[in-house]
Amino acid sequence: MNKTCRLLATCLASAFGSVAVMANDPPRLTAEGVTWAQGRFAAAPHFTGGDACLDCGNDKRYDVAGPITIEAWVNRLGGDPWCRLVGRGRSYFLDTGSTGDSVRFVLMDRDGVAFVNLQADQVLPHNTWTHVAATWDGQGLARIVVNGKEIRTAEPAARAIRVVDAPVCIGNDGEKMASGFEGLIDEVRISASCRRAFELSKENVGDSDTVLLLHLNEVPEAVDARGAEKPNFQAPFSVELIGDPHGERGVELKWINPKPGGNGARGEGILRRQGGGANPIWTLVEAYSKASIAPVEPLTLPDGRKKWANAYKEFTLGHGTPDADFVLAVNSIEEYGNHYRSPTAPWPHLLLEQVISAPGGHLSKTGPSLADCQAMTLRISVQLRHANNLHDRGRGYSEGIHAAQFLLYFTLLNLNRQSPGYNKEYVWFGVPFYDDRQPVIGPCLMLDGTGKEDESRGEKRGTGRFINNVGTKAFAERGLVPGEWLHVHVDVLPLMVQALERAWSRGVCNASTNLADYRIGGMNIGWEVNGLSSVSAQIKDLSLLATGPKAEK
Repeated sequence: MNKTCRLLATCLASAFGSVAVMANDPPRLTAEGVTWAQGRFAAAPHFTGGDACLDCGNDKRYDVAGPITIEAWVNRLGGDPWCRLVGRGRSYFLDTGSTGDSVRFVLMDRDGVAFVNLQADQVLPHNTWTHVAATWDGQGLARIVVNGKEIRTAEPAARAIRVVDAPVCIGNDGEKMASGFEGLIDEVRISASCRRAFELSKENVGDSDTVLLLHLNEVPEAVDARGAEKPNFQAPFSVELIGDPHGERGVELKWINPKPGGNGARGEGILRRQGGGANPIWTLVEAYSKASIAPVEPLTLPDGRKKWANAYKEFTLGHGTPDADFVLAVNSIEEYGNHYRSPTAPWPHLLLEQVISAPGGHLSKTGPSLADCQAMTLRISVQLRHANNLHDRGRGYSEGIHAAQFLLYFTLLNLNRQSPGYNKEYVWFGVPFYDDRQPVIGPCLMLDGTGKEDESRGEKRGTGRFINNVGTKAFAERGLVPGEWLHVHVDVLPLMVQALERAWSRGVCNASTNLADYRIGGMNIGWEVNGLSSVSAQIKDLSLLATGPKAEK
């Protein structure tokens, strides 16, 4: 295997040899975190997960709206779910699905909704070359074909595939919003037609339907000019870890099906207060709710805020108005039909989240480690707008399983690429603002389930990770009170270090006990409501400012 080839290559065919054929005009390729190894035919790129990606550029020829075929030879070495194999943004793609060892075929319509979301379980064996293909005939048939054999079909309604301003990428999604694929990919072909048969014994050839064909046999050594240079954390620094704190770029909406055996997370489009702009950093997650707010026509309020609401929840964007920044409300009384949930049933979440230093985050290459920092200052203003909580023991209320909680969590994530715990081992660091059962919330140390809960039986799957909830007294005298603002200004770095040390003492995150390997992977803030409540909270001016360098002892 050649040495790591992190490159920015804007090379023509003469430089790339037999890398590509596309209508006699090869694409401009950008590779990052990629080495070249033995492929299915000759050589092939080896993707190392994380940010590893092969970017094929953005070209009008990738605007496939009708019939389509995506195919590639894949050799899986990792097992993370949702890793992009081949695709173009939120338009059309193949990934490793919810299990990490399968193939999922997704086509988005003009509204950003997946009208094809087809997954074939257990089709990518480990360390074995497998030919995968997905086709749609543009009318009523979508297929997944593995090693020439049709293994999964669906009959979606005919729609036009969404055209997006994004590159075709291999091994990652281009925006790197999830961990990258670990393994090798060879012989990528995208066609503006529904292919019926596949030649498995030799390399593909281009034809009039070919949109992109990559043989990927050889790539010259080059210099990586793509990534931002890592800051010098030995010199004084100040880094804001929260991207787009006021939500000016809008939010990506994600809905999680509450039904047993549901289809998992589903993208539902983008919510914006004002039109256009860059891609959102924030994601709004509607988990285990009966209906998404995606189809709702937003209401523009007199002060300029924009509100999306249905019977179960409400979300408001107010950046640039007197009532900034976000309002999140949940009505679980309607969600549960005024009946208390059973102990194993999932419960509604309405969470704002963003990826920070983890792969795909807005600081994935420039975020400091905990060891780099002298302080990590958390600032936020939170207001409980209203709270109606039903505590009726005669109808089954139990304070052990029924509550309304408004919480902020950060992940303290192992991001040392040389560690076996890279991008896998982390601690949930929690800052609790509200719990309807107690005005002052005590510290809580626990595991988030086992990670093995059976979703087919309606169980909410945990992450199996260690939770360190610091309790109210770490930042305030009491939690939220309706109609009053709580203004938080506290250095959370010592508490984060303590959280990791507690995890290590319990044998958790033991692949590394070095603070230099841990960064703020991401965060979420919002409601988890597993009782009968109608609750609403507003947040503004969220900031997590990392400063350093750490003083010498």
